[in-house]
Amino acid sequence: MSTVIREGKLALHFAEGCQAVKWDEQAWYRDSNALGSRIKGMDVVAIGPDGQHWWIELKDCLGYETENLPRLTAADPVQVQTVNTWLKDNQLDQLVCAKRKKLFIGDELLEKLVGTVAGLAAAARQASQDARAQEVAAFAAAPTPGCTWSIALLLGGESREFKRMAGRLKTKLDQRLHAFGVSCYVVNETVAAPQQPWTVERVAS
Repeated sequence: MSTVIREGKLALHFAEGCQAVKWDEQAWYRDSNALGSRIKGMDVVAIGPDGQHWWIELKDCLGYETENLPRLTAADPVQVQTVNTWLKDNQLDQLVCAKRKKLFIGDELLEKLVGTVAGLAAAARQASQDARAQEVAAFAAAPTPGCTWSIALLLGGESREFKRMAGRLKTKLDQRLHAFGVSCYVVNETVAAPQQPWTVERVAS
């Protein structure tokens, strides 16, 4: 039986034989003060029928393209640079710094990947004592030697320049996540990663 995971107006249909869960809805993540309230996590963790691990982040930009544009650019907005220059000129930069309100998507993905690694490592250690941890412990194998591990950023919405934008973002993701030895992909409803074990459907609210 196939698995369907929904995030907003996007539904991911996983092929038969996949294990897939919405990470932030798992009891181990949600009910633990040490996890859910303090670290961020990927939207979906999955294992394909071939044993390949997929961690997926979904961002539906349809209708919010303008608002999301700054998140797709690595450079800080000029306003951040202006404020930091003012702080430095007034000798306040040792106490205060300005940061963008919403992280560049590559930095956000790195933060979520690290949080998910930590959460699943904790689950693997506690699986013999906690049923909530046991439910997700299988996904903890992704960072271990010998596992094929891929990270997919799914950007929902229409963009005439998606392939160019996706190529630029993939380069940034490859740079930021290099230490983890993962394969990075930027996909949408029509552009898929090699051997991707899911399809995407846009559904009504």
